[in-house]
Amino acid sequence: MIHQLQKERGTTNVYLGSKGVAYKTNLPVQFKHTSEAEEQLRALLKSKFLNNDAIHTQARLLTSITLASQGLEQLPKLRKQIQKLQITPLKSTDAYCRLISKIINLIFEAADVSSDASITKMLVALFNFIQGKELAGQERALGAIGFSQQKHEPKILSKMHELESAQHDVFERFLEFSVSQEQTAWQAIQLSELTKDINKLRAMFNALSASNSYTPELGEVWYEVATKRIDALQNIETMLTTRLMEQVQVRIKEADAEISNHSLLMEKISDDNATDPGFNMLFDRRFSGLHSEEGSAAEQHHDVQSGHKSFYDLICEQANHINQMSAELENVKRALHEQKVIGRAKILLMQSSNVGEHQAHQLLQKAAMSQNQSLIDVANSIVAKVSKA
Repeated sequence: MIHQLQKERGTTNVYLGSKGVAYKTNLPVQFKHTSEAEEQLRALLKSKFLNNDAIHTQARLLTSITLASQGLEQLPKLRKQIQKLQITPLKSTDAYCRLISKIINLIFEAADVSSDASITKMLVALFNFIQGKELAGQERALGAIGFSQQKHEPKILSKMHELESAQHDVFERFLEFSVSQEQTAWQAIQLSELTKDINKLRAMFNALSASNSYTPELGEVWYEVATKRIDALQNIETMLTTRLMEQVQVRIKEADAEISNHSLLMEKISDDNATDPGFNMLFDRRFSGLHSEEGSAAEQHHDVQSGHKSFYDLICEQANHINQMSAELENVKRALHEQKVIGRAKILLMQSSNVGEHQAHQLLQKAAMSQNQSLIDVANSIVAKVSKA
């Protein structure tokens, strides 16, 4: 759905920028593709989250689904304005960006809901990659406007520079949580002719902005090249989602196997007529007791009543497994939380200092360096000050 909306945004920009001359036949075709994707998305959201079996789903995720659905309901009105040339390219782009951000946010909230460290890590990688791809899509959209309108637009040029820089930051976070196969595919794109062509067109856009000489044809060339690059990024996105779904299936099988094994063991223990296995906990030195009291492994083994060892080991094994998973999940969730706080701090700086996202990020970095603090510490301070105010 995100991919089709990004294509629709770019197509409409070429159409609007050329005053309805270019991509006149492409527009209804793209509307159709996006509508088909929307039907699939709505059906999946309804079956997975909007039914009686999904009452355990966190409220924030349900709120995000509601906001995305409400945004999608406004698409027909936006399309009518576009077809009648009743909206400017920049306003149209802004509307699509807001809608796409609502859908991307579903991935972020899904990562926050996840209680499995490996799944959360993949969701964080996927969220950052799709966010980077969206920034590339926004650059494509603005470039299409800039080339097609045949006039100098300083605001567009400045925003394109910001988007180019922001892509680098977001894709770096994706690389942090991805695996070698995805990293190799990313490096291949970076070294490809597509990236070289994009960089050439970026330089050309800068030169044409200085001379104020554009042609509508360049808007179409830019859009086609940028689209090929985004399609290449879509291949990596597919790799990420495929690996995610495969891992989900693995974890489901592992959980089923654990349940089955524990059920068999419980039946065996029940047949052995164990009397009070919980009594062992009071003598196990692996649990906290008298301050600074330590014991050898032999003493620990001696303290645990051998008649109930199988059941007791099951409890300890499960406790250790939960602790290990909790530690792994905590590390990933910490990174996810930091990303939220830094994003919140950037928004506050953008509002208070009237700057763009890239400049806000630079302000955070400068503050961190001057105060000899980490980026997250500075972001926490900014958010805390605003909350108190």
